[in-house]
Amino acid sequence: SSDYVDILVDHYSNLQDVIAWGGETNTPPQYGKVFLAIKPVVGFFITQSEKEKIQNILKRYNVITVKPVVLDADYVFVTVSTTVDFDGTQTDKSDGDMIQAISDSIIAYNGSTLSKFDKDLRFSALSRQIDTTDAAIISNTTELKLSKRIYPKLNIAQDILISFNNEINQGSIKSSNFTFNGFSSCFFEESQSTNTLNISTYQGATKIIVAPNVADVDYVSGNIAITNIEIDMVPSQYIDELTGEPFIKMWAIPTGNDVLATQRQIVEIDETQVRVNRLI
Repeated sequence: SSDYVDILVDHYSNLQDVIAWGGETNTPPQYGKVFLAIKPVVGFFITQSEKEKIQNILKRYNVITVKPVVLDADYVFVTVSTTVDFDGTQTDKSDGDMIQAISDSIIAYNGSTLSKFDKDLRFSALSRQIDTTDAAIISNTTELKLSKRIYPKLNIAQDILISFNNEINQGSIKSSNFTFNGFSSCFFEESQSTNTLNISTYQGATKIIVAPNVADVDYVSGNIAITNIEIDMVPSQYIDELTGEPFIKMWAIPTGNDVLATQRQIVEIDETQVRVNRLI
């Protein structure tokens, strides 16, 4: 499978990172196939036309008995919120400049340490990155939230598996809104009694359950299995700008401090959701 990586590095330009593995390691095994997941230079996913272009490149060098399959990267996005204590007498920076410098430092950590396959977010390293932004910084209190994007096929019943790949806190799962079964502004929420998710919405000030127990949640593994769901529509702000595909965002808070990636996942700090405050 490493040969396929080398081929793409040499012959495909829109490539920031790539990983390949034999189908025999899948569950269940898929013999005679090699799978490739790609992170493009621009955006998070490649279009179908780009996948076809990659397939054509690989066909020129392909072992005839092995079929290459091109997949999207599997991202775990991380929202970083930090409150920083610093001594204003020990720096020439204004509060705004210090906050911007810390934000830039977090984004730099994302680019240098994360944002590729099989790279873990180590909380101690991120905290140290924040503290060493400026000599005036005394300490920081930082919280992390995980998010995943679900890409449903609209008006088609389907099963969807979401993997945060990290233990998550019960009671922390939230989602963006969508239209389901004719009900607008629906959202996933945790059931009060079982490890499942309901689809709920509000009618006026009253919350109603539109569909109970649509997903099973394994809080230890961070896996959420949604069964036989048919989404009608998502709001326009949840349309992928590059691919045009609709998506739903799902959030959860990790139980531990570190955020771990599988070999086929990318942990990525959401640079649009970095929040920095000064301790008052």
